[in-house]
Amino acid sequence: MTERSGAAREIHVYAGTAGHSAWFSDDRGDTWVHPNSHSGMYLEARVWALASHPGTPERLFAGTDMGALRFDEPTARWAHLPSPMQDVWALAIDPADPDILIAGTRPAGFWRSTDAGQTWSQLSAPGISQFSDVNVGPTRVTQILFDPVDDGTVWASVEIGSVYRSKDRA
Repeated sequence: MTERSGAAREIHVYAGTAGHSAWFSDDRGDTWVHPNSHSGMYLEARVWALASHPGTPERLFAGTDMGALRFDEPTARWAHLPSPMQDVWALAIDPADPDILIAGTRPAGFWRSTDAGQTWSQLSAPGISQFSDVNVGPTRVTQILFDPVDDGTVWASVEIGSVYRSKDRA
C-alpha cells in the first residue's frame, strides 16, 4: 500500500496473487482493477512479493515467477527488469534510498540492485541451502525486512529453518 501526499491523500492498495497477477485498488479495497494483458505482466503471473517506497510512489516493484518487474504509474505498464533471477519470492526497498532493492529467490538466494532494478549482483549468504530434504525441493527466501529500529540491519527468512541478518544494509 502506498500513500500519496496532496490536498486529498490518495491511498493505493496492491495485491499479488498466485496465478492471477497483480490487482490495484484506489478506494481502499472497495473495488479492484486487474491490469490488462497489454500492461507488460501476463495475466496468470504468480506475484509473490510487492514493494514500494514513499519517496517514489509512482513505482511499484513485484517479485514474480518470471523475475522482478517494475510498474510505472505514469505509463501504467509493467517493465521486466533484466536479471539472472527467475522466481523472486521476496523484495525489500532500502528506506534510506528508493533505488536500493534486495530480492530473495527460489532456489534460495539473495540479490541486490543499487539502480532501481536495472542491474543486480548476488549477495553472499554463508550456509544457505538451495534445496531441502524436508520438502524435497528448492528452498525459498520468504521475507526480507529492513529493520525499522536498528538502522543498517536487514533480516531475511529462508525456508526450511533459516534466518539471516546483515548489519551493513546488504
